[in-house]
Parts: sequence; structure tokens; C-alpha cells
Amino acid sequence: MKAAIQDGEFRIDGKPFRILSGEMHYFRIPRDCWEDRLRKLKACGLNTVSTYMPWNLHERVQGTFDFSGRLDIHSFLELADGLGLKVILRPGPYICSEWEFGGFPAWLLTIPGLRLRCSEEQYLECVRRYFEAVFREVREFYSKNVILFQIENGYASYGNDMEYYRFLKKLVDDSGYENVVIAADGDSDSRISTAVPPGVWRTLMCGRENPVPQLEFNQAEQPDMPQLIIEYWNGQHMATGEPIRLRDPKQIVNNLEKALEWGAHINLYMFHGGTSFGFMNGSMKTFNGWYTQLVSSYDTCAPLSESGDVTELYRMYRTLFAKYNPEFSADTPIPEDSRKCAYGEIPLTEFASLSGNLDALSTCTRTSASPLTLEEVGGDYGFVRYTTHLVAQNFPLPVTLIGYQDRGWAFYNGKKIARFGQGKAEFTIQTGHGGTLEIVIENMGRSNFYCSIENNRKGISIGVQLNHQQFQHGWTTAAMPMEDLSRVKFAPFPENSVPACPGFFRGKFFIGGDVADTFLAVPSGRCGFCRINGILLGRYDWQGPLHTLYLPASFLRKGENIVEVFEYESLERPVVVFLDHPLGVLRLE
Repeated sequence: MKAAIQDGEFRIDGKPFRILSGEMHYFRIPRDCWEDRLRKLKACGLNTVSTYMPWNLHERVQGTFDFSGRLDIHSFLELADGLGLKVILRPGPYICSEWEFGGFPAWLLTIPGLRLRCSEEQYLECVRRYFEAVFREVREFYSKNVILFQIENGYASYGNDMEYYRFLKKLVDDSGYENVVIAADGDSDSRISTAVPPGVWRTLMCGRENPVPQLEFNQAEQPDMPQLIIEYWNGQHMATGEPIRLRDPKQIVNNLEKALEWGAHINLYMFHGGTSFGFMNGSMKTFNGWYTQLVSSYDTCAPLSESGDVTELYRMYRTLFAKYNPEFSADTPIPEDSRKCAYGEIPLTEFASLSGNLDALSTCTRTSASPLTLEEVGGDYGFVRYTTHLVAQNFPLPVTLIGYQDRGWAFYNGKKIARFGQGKAEFTIQTGHGGTLEIVIENMGRSNFYCSIENNRKGISIGVQLNHQQFQHGWTTAAMPMEDLSRVKFAPFPENSVPACPGFFRGKFFIGGDVADTFLAVPSGRCGFCRINGILLGRYDWQGPLHTLYLPASFLRKGENIVEVFEYESLERPVVVFLDHPLGVLRLE
């Protein structure tokens, strides 16, 4: 297979080919659901699937690569090829995608002098090593179904280092790839007009309005090229505390038809959003302190729902694509949606306090004069813990965290004395005869967008100030990834009492028959995260917009199942509920 642009047309093996693509991310989908989602993509009238690749999961530990399980890109491409689908591969190194740190591994923040997304030598070497690992996994498909290879992502919204851009293009060329290399840019003239390396097809991101003016502008910039909307947005990210912003499906389809009538190639973003399982939700943050945490769901109002169900938008798209894909028939059967089950209310009967299990949860412990960031002690996701000894004072002692992000708690001699959120972290201690101060801070999600992404170190980056005038020295810093609870000590609690949070609640439930997809709610919970059978599902927050977490059937098992809830504030009624549908707060745009 040979993909190329010839005489202003995109062609495969010399024949014109209309790219009708949908985006889905293998790493956001349970592996056993890949085939179902790909078959539904094809049954919608699409002929291509597009996917990002998350550097921070594939190389979570520097120099160690993981392409197993849900990260097995080779098997995903093989499955797509078997179904006759072409592929757009988008490995980054930066992907944005409302994903933790835009796909960058946290260890990049520990390399002195390294600068992201530019031609700084240390960064280029890290990118080269990552890309070479990617090439080993995907090179086989250059001649099978990978028709487009994207370098970087929305770079015109960040920088203009052409040496860096050319470096990426050369890496791809030197890997033996001979098909089309693309760049993706944003939805305004100032970003669209940024240069790309020679031989790179510049593509668009848009979708809120009629895309034809942007297509015409880009056509004027590259008159000998066809036009591809690499991200036609049919939804938008979801942020904590903000309603889900739904767009009118009819308007989405009408705007898309205008682009198709104009002659554009299309990639729907997203076709199926899936879930940012674990702590992989990103955030958005600016230099002036504004911060918003994104949610674990990546549904984005896509044609296929988070659980893979067909939506109204899917059926409308299917009718539209039947007009533009001559190899597709609107009579093509659609695979059935998965079975859902409401397993009901499950009591949480055991509890383990955070303060009583700090040692059990801590790893990568280091001592130093000043507090270290989460990244400096070898951590990446979860929490970071700081321990120091305070001497006695004869007055209430003000304590201020300097260079602090996110939210956390302070414990003095084992007792919680403060909780602090975004912004200022200050509290007062009655030191008595002196004692141990513990500070635990959450990584709520590193920013995945804006020029502030280098300002993503978590925990305390400067120090802890006493009485507004003196730094406290002598610290032990430890990572708390919250991934292994095997050493945590749970104990039953009286039926009519509610343990003091933060802490872990645990319950067990049994499934007698075949397992099914379900949705997990913590009805009286304020804020926290959930685990099922040792798998970290994601975060919940009473502010919404979603009030359930999607739980795939493959995470459950016939027989006994264990659910764990880590609640930050209070859990007045210690139960979880399993529903057969999601709950959310919606708003029409």
C-alpha cells in the first residue's frame, strides 16, 4: 500500500481515496471492547480510524517501554487492518487530548534545563528514544494500513521552532515511513498560518461553526493540496463543576455536510471518547492561576457513548456518510450495544484512615533540607507526602506552603488539623511540646494545554514557611501513587457511625451470573476516587457534571468483587450504587 498526494488529490496506490475517519483511543477503551468499537465505526460508514498514542503510559519509567494489554498498539492496528480500516497514527510526542500533561511523562520535569516542545537537545533525545520505540511497534503497518502519520499536535498554538518540527519529520522519514506526514493546527487564522516542514500536509481542527471559511483559508495557504479536518469537533471537554455542553446534533451534521460537499477529508473527534481511567484526566491552567480539573469520562458527546452505545448523532452521521462513501450501504447491520446491569446498592463496611496508613502507602522516600516535588522523588500520579519535626513555640504557629499546587491536608501528631484547596495553603498549629507535621498533597491532574504546561511540577516546589518569615528545613518526601493498597489496614466500623475522612471505604458484592457493564455512583460522597477489584476507575466529585463512573464488564468478575472508595471530605452514608445508566448535568449550547 502506498498513500500519497498527487495532482491535488489524496490517493492510495494511485487511486483517489476519501478519508472518512473517526477518532478513538485504544488506551481509553478496555482491550476486549476494541473490536466492537471498530466494527461500529465501520458500520457508521467510515473507512479510517485515528488514534493518539500516550507517551506517559508507554514510557512511564524513563527508558522502560510498555506496549502490553490496553497499550498494545500493534494488536490494535492489526485488528483495524483485519477489518479493512485505514489508520491515522498520532503519537505526539505531545497529544493534548484532555489527557494528563498532554501525554508527556512526568519524569521529563526532573531533567535540569530540559524545555518542552522545542529543539532543546535533552528533549530531542528523549523524543528520539520514544519515537524509535513507537516505530518498532508500528513499522509493520506502514505497508498495510497506516496512511497518515502526524507529528506534534496543534503546535501553532504553542511554538514556532522549525528546527524541532523538521527533527520530528526526519525521525519519521528515517524510520522507513513513505506515506503522508501531517501536522494539525487550530481553528483561527493566526494558528493556521504557522509554517510546517516541507513535505508535511497541514490539516485543520474546527467544528463549532461552518468550517468552509477555514477550509478556504487553508486552501489559499496550500493551493496544491487537498484539505483534511483532522479534528472535526462534535463535542467538548468536560470540567469539574461545569455542565456538559451539548451541541445540537442537527447543526453538527449540517456543518459537517457543508465540509463534505466542499470536498474535505474528515476525522470525527471524537467518534468514541472512552474513559481516562486512573488518574489520567488532564487539567487546564494559565500563568495567572486559573485552573480547572477535567473529569475521568471522555465521552465528549461522541456518536458512540462512553460505554460504546449508538446515539442519535451516530444514526444521523450514518445516513450522511452513506452519501459520501460509495463502498458503504446504509443497510449495513450495526453491532448490538452491550448489556447493562444495575447491581444496586452496596454497603461499605470497612474503613482505613489516610493518616493511619501513610507509611503503607508511601514509596520512593527521600530526605532533604527542603521539600521535594512529586517528580523529584520519582513519583508521577496520585499523592505526595511531606514529613518534618516542629519544635515547640509559645504562640500559635502560622504555616504557609510556598509554590504549592492542587489540594491537600495537614496532620499534626497524627490528627488532621487542616484541609486546603486550590490557591492559598495556610494554617495554624498549636505546637505544644513539638511534634510531627505531615502534609499530603494530591496531583489533581497536570495541565494538558496552554503555554503553562512546563509549570506542572506537583506538590511543593519552593518550601514551607513558619510564622511568615522562616523556612522549615529537614524534610522527608515520599510518593503515594495510591495504586497498591495491599499494606493498608482496613477494619470494620460500627453501623451507625461515620469515620472521619480522608480515608478508604471498602465493600464486597457478589455477581451470580454473567457480568455486564454498569455505572458506579457514590451518592453521599463529596470528592474522591474509586477502585474496583484493584483497578483505579477514576475520580468523582459532587459538583459534577457526571455523577457516575463507567465500569466495563471486563473489570468485574463472576463471584466476589471488591469496591474501594477514597473519600476526601465526608461520606455520611457509606454506600455505593451500581446503575444501568450514567447520571450527569447537561446544558445545551
